[in-house]
Amino acid sequence: AIAITERLIELNEKQKLALLQQLLSPSGGSFKKLKLKGMAFVNQRSLDSTTPSTYSFRYISLSDVQDGRIASHLERHVFSSAPSRAQRKVVSGDILMSTVRPNLLGFARVGDADADCIASTGFAVLTTKPEFDRDYLYHYLYSEHIIGQLNALVVGSNYPAINPSDVESLAVYCPPFDSQKKIGKILNNCDARRDGLHNQRRLLIAEKDALIQQLLTGRRRVKLTSEGAR
Repeated sequence: AIAITERLIELNEKQKLALLQQLLSPSGGSFKKLKLKGMAFVNQRSLDSTTPSTYSFRYISLSDVQDGRIASHLERHVFSSAPSRAQRKVVSGDILMSTVRPNLLGFARVGDADADCIASTGFAVLTTKPEFDRDYLYHYLYSEHIIGQLNALVVGSNYPAINPSDVESLAVYCPPFDSQKKIGKILNNCDARRDGLHNQRRLLIAEKDALIQQLLTGRRRVKLTSEGAR
């Protein structure tokens, strides 16, 4: 069951890559080429010197974002002793885009559960403008078009990173709003399927580990019958 689930995860990833290529590639005259700053505000909110020293918050570091998700357990800090990078305010609906080694695709959407967090300055915080769809922009960050631009920006750098002006200047092909919504929904469904399969795999591994423990400690015994019987 674990092996089958892992195969389904692999197939789901391939399906999403194919959909990204198919749905996000400009076709005909329906796509307009924009700069990212035309679709979203970048780093709109930050902590500053007026922040109370006792202000307490959960901190999203670069290592807390993997595979499109923000870690469920985040460190809590107070402003007076927080890491110097803890500056970016986030709200539900924002997109975190790693600007340090951006080719590793450290991107995630901020949900209600993380709306009170402060993110590292190693992220660009994207706040989508009302006339654009947040999910479309998020998925577009994984497109070959964006990845190619990011790779070109970090080539030859000893510290592969980009700055906010680089983020604002990224080119994005964008269809009409209704199409953005439909594409975002299709790709969200792929992510939901992926998350469900990963959760199923975790449960199966836990079940296997529990069964091994029971069998090897004698709490559960295997009854052997005649040869060939099951």
